[in-house]
This record gives sequence, structure tokens and C-alpha cells, in this order.
Amino acid sequence: MVSMALDGNLKELLNDTSRLFEAIESDPQFKVSNTTDSKPDEAKIEEVLEADSELTKELARLNQLKILSDLIKEFNTNYEFNELENCYYSLQNLHKKLQEVNISGESFMFQQSVARYVDDLHLKLLNRLREFLSKFWSFSQEEVSFRKTIEIDSNLLQFDELINMFENTFLNQKTIDQSNWFIASTNLDSSKEQEITVLQDILDEYVKLNPLISMLKRFAFGEDCTLLVPDDKTLRLKAEKCSPLKRVQSYELLVDFIRNDLSKHSLESIMTQFGNILLLELLKIIRKNPELLSNDKEATTKVLSNIHEGLKNIANDSNWFYDESDLNRILKDENIYTVLKVESMMQNLILKIRSIPDENYNKLIKVPVNSGSNEHSNTDSKKKASDEDEWEWDDDKENEEPDGWAEELDLDIDDIPLEVSAFTETAIEIFESYENECNEIGRAKLESIYNYKFNLLQTSFFAMATSKVDDWTQLFKDMKYITNGNPRLTQLVELSTRNVEINLNFIKKKIYKIICDQLKQLREHERNPDWSITLSQLLPYIEDSALPTLYKLEDNNITASIVAFIVHDVVIDQILNWNVISEQSSENLSEFIKLLLGSLQIPRLNLIDVYRHSREKLAAVSKILTAHLKDILEMLYEGEFFLFETDEIVQWIVLLFADTPSRRDCINEIRKVREEADTE
Repeated sequence: MVSMALDGNLKELLNDTSRLFEAIESDPQFKVSNTTDSKPDEAKIEEVLEADSELTKELARLNQLKILSDLIKEFNTNYEFNELENCYYSLQNLHKKLQEVNISGESFMFQQSVARYVDDLHLKLLNRLREFLSKFWSFSQEEVSFRKTIEIDSNLLQFDELINMFENTFLNQKTIDQSNWFIASTNLDSSKEQEITVLQDILDEYVKLNPLISMLKRFAFGEDCTLLVPDDKTLRLKAEKCSPLKRVQSYELLVDFIRNDLSKHSLESIMTQFGNILLLELLKIIRKNPELLSNDKEATTKVLSNIHEGLKNIANDSNWFYDESDLNRILKDENIYTVLKVESMMQNLILKIRSIPDENYNKLIKVPVNSGSNEHSNTDSKKKASDEDEWEWDDDKENEEPDGWAEELDLDIDDIPLEVSAFTETAIEIFESYENECNEIGRAKLESIYNYKFNLLQTSFFAMATSKVDDWTQLFKDMKYITNGNPRLTQLVELSTRNVEINLNFIKKKIYKIICDQLKQLREHERNPDWSITLSQLLPYIEDSALPTLYKLEDNNITASIVAFIVHDVVIDQILNWNVISEQSSENLSEFIKLLLGSLQIPRLNLIDVYRHSREKLAAVSKILTAHLKDILEMLYEGEFFLFETDEIVQWIVLLFADTPSRRDCINEIRKVREEADTE
């Protein structure tokens, strides 16, 4: 019952909420705080958040710096254990991290310290690398030692592994790659220069092996030195006079040292730079000393066989190409001694050509004219005179008094000196020496190579003379003087002739161009032509340049051939290519030819048919140009066209005259007269 009463009172109380709130509020033990409905302090919250953010950033920065510190520790640990390749990659990771970490907020001194410290790590690595490499090699002026493997702190290091690491990380095609991150990321210029210096030292000394190459070149190019191998790791250069055989034996020691005592990388480097020099200088010794294959044949053959096999093995183990043909021929050819004897002789003669002083090529000397043909001519004349005396053609000869002319005309041509360059005397001696030495060796043994070597000697001599002699006309006379006394110098004659032709072609081309320019002017401006081309260019060039040059050749046939070229190949051929020749053009062309004939009047050539006929034909063309048909027929009857073909005469008439019955009659008459002349 009590509980039911309580339940009823409780329900009544709960249903009356207003009375319930009043009762609670009036309860002295319940006091509602005044701050329940107040706003929170936002400034304090912001302050707390900012502090939290700063602490987070600082923690991140310190974590990044810790990573840098760990990478530096990693480098130093690798350095202590001589793990140089790992040092390289630790540095690479360190630089990558430095690009990610922003330390610009740190003090300037801190930033400089970091940059300087990292640069020092670069140099530290390179210096350690150079230090280790120096333990493999020992270089001096006269001695080189090499070990393929060294031990450092109980660890074995292979030279090839270390040098390959260097090439793969620092070089680009055997050169220092300055765009490599290792150099490009260096902060201080002074540190960068030091890095490049150390890298270059390593490249020169341990990749290219310059100290060893230098010593080997002194051996190869010096005659009085040999090589010794005091132990299996050392090669020593010794200056001493030695026989050719001992020099060859030194090459055997060198090949054995390269093959057995060097590492694969060092062998590759040496043979790439020195392999061809080694083979070439060895062959030079053999060619220069053919007695090696006669007096010391057995010992020499054995040494050369060992060298040959050694070089073959080296070529198989490397990228060096070994051309074994020459050494094979020396070992297998039974006639090699004779061949080498000739090659040695050729080398000495070519050296003699090269030793001719430069001044001798342009210094003139006087020598007697080669009088072989003159003697023959004089002998024939005397014989003829003797025959005439026998027949007593002049019975009153004894009664004739001397008139003085005989003394003046009785000249000895042999007494007239000829001016040639001083080098010609040496040249004659050289060619005589070749033939004499070939005779000593035996012409029968040299049948297959005699002419080839002789032509080669002549070509070498002519090439040298051409480069030294300033005046090509003098060179022509020099070659003529040399070859007149030796009919076997056919190659020299051909080379000299070709050289003259080249220079004559320059003269021809210039004359051809000037004449063509003048003829073009006469054709295009026939009423008012410009004669300055002929008067100011053509005639002065012919009279003051071309002819004086040709006279210096002292060969009238050459001068006559140039005149024939001007007449036939230039003037006549060019005019015959015209479509038509007007009356005014005829007069102009005739005047041009008369001017040209004046410059081509050369009395010394009057006895040469080519010259005389060329002038006569050009003079006839000049007459044809201004002649009438009647005049042309008169020229025909008088025989003035004996130098012309029938078709050529007709061609001139067609160019000069219009197609009329008179022209046709004239042409028919010319053909008829020529046909009758041919049948007689």
C-alpha cells in the first residue's frame, strides 16, 4: 500500500515539471555555475594550436637533419671499411636528400659548413681512390711495376674492379664528364677544380697509363735502348748501344710483359694506344736491318715467332686488331731477305731525297749540255763532208781564201752552259745509286719489284721537288736535264709532262675565256663593239705573260702547240659555231684576227710546221671574212685553201653569204675543183 502511495506521489510530481524545477532551484545544495552558458577562450586555443604546429615542424626538420646525419655516418662507415663504391652511392643519396631538405632557414654559417663538409667528402673519396690505385702501379722515368691484386686491411682489391668502377661512375667515353652530378653538385668552385684535377690525374696515370706509354715510346723511337724484366711485375728501360737482334728481343720481352703481367683493362688500354706503334716500329727494325734474316736468321725467326704468337693471343683477349700479314710474310717468305734489302735501300734513298737542302731547289748552277745527239749529228756531218771531198765537188776549194765566217759559225754546242737547279746533281746520283745497288743484289731476284720500286722512287722525288721548286718552267727544264741522261726514268718523264700540261691548261683557260668574251662582244654589239677586252686584256696577257713563260721552257714545240690551240680550238671553232655572220661582224672579226696575228708573230717558231700552218690558216680566215664569192674562188684556184677541208670552206661560205644561186654555184665549183684534185 505504501509503495503504491509513493508511486502515485512520484507520478504526480514528475508530471508537474514546473513545480519540479522550482524545487530543484530552491534546493540550497544545488547551485548552477555561472559559466555554463559562457563562450570558450578562442585566443588560448589558437595559441595552443600554433605551438603544436611549430613543434610538429621542428620535429620534421630535426628528423630530416637526422637523415642527413645518418647518410654522412653511412659514408664515413663505408670509408672506414674502404667500400669506395658504396661511398659514392652514399654521397649520391646525400645530395638527393639535400635537394629535398630546406635548410635555408638555418644560419648562413650552418649552411656554409654543410656545403664545405659535403665538398670535403667528395675530395676525401677521390683521394682515397687515387691512393689505392697508386698501390697497384709504381712509375718512374726508367721503370714501371704493376700488381693485379693488392691487400688492404686484410681485404683483397682487384685493379680492374676498381678502375672499372672509376670509369663507370666518373667518365663518359674515356673523358671526364663535368655534367656528372659528382662534379656539378659541388658547391665551391675551388673544390670543383680540385676534384677535376684529381680525376684528371687518375685518368692520365691509371686509365690511359700515360707514364707507361711515355716510357714505351722512348724505347720504340730511341735506337740505343733495350727493355729488361728483372721480375715478373717490373719492366725496365735501359739506355745502351745494342744490336738489332737485341732490340727485337726487347720487343719479345715487352709483348710477354703486356700479355702475362698486365690486367685485362691495362692490356686493353696499352694496346689501343701503343699496339700499332709496337708492330710498326718492330717491322721498321727488320726492314732496316735485313741481315737479321741472313746472318742471325735462326735466332731472329725464333724471336719473331714468339712475338707473333704473343700478339695473336693479345688480339684474342682484347679489342685490338692485329694485322699479322707483314710478320707472317717475314716468317714464311723465302725471298724476304731480298725484299727487305730493297726496302732498306729505298728507305735510305728517300731519306737522301729529303735531306736535300731547300736552297738547292731554287739555286741555279751551270752545267754542260747533254751532247749525245749533237755528237751523233756532228759525226754524220763530218762523214757527209768527207764523202763530198771524195767526189771532188769543189776543185777550187784550196784556192779559196778564208772570209772569217767559218770561224764565227764553227761553234761547239757542248761549250754552251745550261742553267739547272742545284738539286739535279743529287737526283742523278740517287737514281744511279738505285740501279747500282739493285745490280749488287741481283737483277734476276728483283724482276718482280724492280720497276715498281723504281717508279715509286721517281714519284717520291718528283713530289718533293714539286713542293720545293717555285718556278714550274724551271722544274720542267730540271726534269728534262735529269731524264736526258737516263732513258729508264720514264715515270719521271710522265710526271713532268703531266705537270707541264696542268700549268699549260691554266694558260689555255685564261686565253679561252678572254677570247670568248671578246667574240661575244663582237656578236652582240657589232655596230659599236668594245675593243678593250682585246687591247687591255688579251694582247697584254699573251705578250707579257703567256709567251714569256712559254719561252722559259726552251721548248718551241710547246709554244707552237699553244698557238695552234688559240687558232684552231678557240678562234676558228668559236666563230664557226655562229649561226650567221653579218657584213659588219665580218669586218670586226677580220680586224680582231689581224690584232691577234700581230701578237702571235714569233720568228723563232717559223721553222715549225704546226706554228706556220696555224698562222697561215688564221690569215686565210681573215681574208675569207671580208672577201666576195669571186675572191674566194680566186683563193681556191691559187691554192690558198690547202689547209682547209672542203666542208670547212663550204661552212664559211654558208655563214657569210645568203642562200642565192651565186652561193650555190660557188659551192658547187669548190666541190668540183676539190674532187678533180683528189682524182689526180
